[in-house]
Amino acid sequence: MACKDESCFDVCLKLVVNTNNRRAETSVECDDACGGIEFEFENGVIQITLPLVACVETTLKDDLSASAELTSLSLPGYQ
Repeated sequence: MACKDESCFDVCLKLVVNTNNRRAETSVECDDACGGIEFEFENGVIQITLPLVACVETTLKDDLSASAELTSLSLPGYQ
């Protein structure tokens, strides 16, 4: 019989899109409270910050192998 557990935690997703050189970067910060949804545009660079709740289900199987699955990714209050 497999053991399963689901846990949820706050993450802060940051997206930076540079329209000048057509590049994009993303970063995720765990357990770091975002100030809220933010959009900024300056000199051809778009910065978007999103506070999210990520829920992950981890499973430990009988053969002691493990797996993890993202079960939800949502804005706080919209789960």
